[in-house]
Amino acid sequence: MVALDGWKGVGVTSETKWSDAQRAEIVEEMNRVLAYPKFETSHRCAKLLRHLIEHALEGNHEGLKERTLGIDVFGRDANYDNSADPVVRTTANEIRKRLALYYEDPASHNSVRIRLVPGSYFPSFEFEGHNGAPQEAQRSLTAALRRNWKSWIAVVLVAVAAVVGMSRADFLHSTGYLIWKPLLDSKGNLVICLSDYGSAINTKASANVLSGPAAKDVSVRQDHSINDQSRSSSSILFVDAIVGYNISNRLFEFGRTAQPLRYSEVTLNNFRSGPVVLVGGSQDPWSPIFVSGLRYSVHFDPITYDRWIQDSQSPTNRAWKISGREEQTDIDYAVITRFLDPRTGEWIMALTGLTSAGTEAAGYLISSHAMAKTLPATLRTKKNFQVVLKVAVVNGIVASPQILAIHTW
Repeated sequence: MVALDGWKGVGVTSETKWSDAQRAEIVEEMNRVLAYPKFETSHRCAKLLRHLIEHALEGNHEGLKERTLGIDVFGRDANYDNSADPVVRTTANEIRKRLALYYEDPASHNSVRIRLVPGSYFPSFEFEGHNGAPQEAQRSLTAALRRNWKSWIAVVLVAVAAVVGMSRADFLHSTGYLIWKPLLDSKGNLVICLSDYGSAINTKASANVLSGPAAKDVSVRQDHSINDQSRSSSSILFVDAIVGYNISNRLFEFGRTAQPLRYSEVTLNNFRSGPVVLVGGSQDPWSPIFVSGLRYSVHFDPITYDRWIQDSQSPTNRAWKISGREEQTDIDYAVITRFLDPRTGEWIMALTGLTSAGTEAAGYLISSHAMAKTLPATLRTKKNFQVVLKVAVVNGIVASPQILAIHTW
């Protein structure tokens, strides 16, 4: 049993220790989850989740591999290409989001919680009271966390993720580790910045960097309050929280903890005192300041509401654009940036999507064990880099991103 930091009295129990009563609780909770409207409206999510839980109760690890799931659950051919058809990954990602929404509802408080940890298809189950703490006290703690979204994010961001079994040497030489290594090596406090309503920069604390084109970009963003055309503001906050959660899990595996902060709480001192991870697109007020002078940057037209990623070497080319006239879009773009900022002397990792779908895909790419393997070896060095991504959005589900361009310096 592993007790989760910040969630006293709640444990994750392996399948070898489940009692008959616990197995019955798991099945009952599964049925409650599947009756939740977010799952009732998604046959694909419900079907996969039921399959995962039933196989987990049987202790069938072999049946929970991506290719096997694609064949058994979604009827794919035995030789299908799961990299070209990521139906299992995208559905699992959607399940994680829907589970988080389910457990955010105070009415969904039960004695067991179902989790699907990023990087794994084997569900985990958290039971209350394993450390002897009264269940009523746990209900009070859980309710308090749900009432205060900041506290909820803080707890989620320090949750322990399962570490994929690999040798230490392979782990330390993997692309997934090396793209984070410069931030991991920094001795300062590592901060993950997340969106909140009305995120605005503390202009007094940041006056020495708010000048020139970047300052104009920020004022445009704040004055016009860019809306994510395809998702509500609350959804943007939720997506950013999930991305932050996944990144925090990844950093925890690498032996580093991160402090979550809302953008409205962040000042320039945070950038001077340690590495910073910026999560978010239109809700991120800092990226225009730090990233706008780099080769790839996000731009916004306050008249047409068009958004695009601009290449400074070809500024008139708007191939990577989303039209402001479209209420929904099935394509998004994002930029992942990692660089040592010369003004602060600290590393910055920025995930900037044109909409929250792009941010979500960028976060998945650099926090997922499997997806990080698709990043080229050129990103394993300590050089600065930018990666431009194209993301397909199918029925509201974000697919695996496609790398369009890479720039290192």
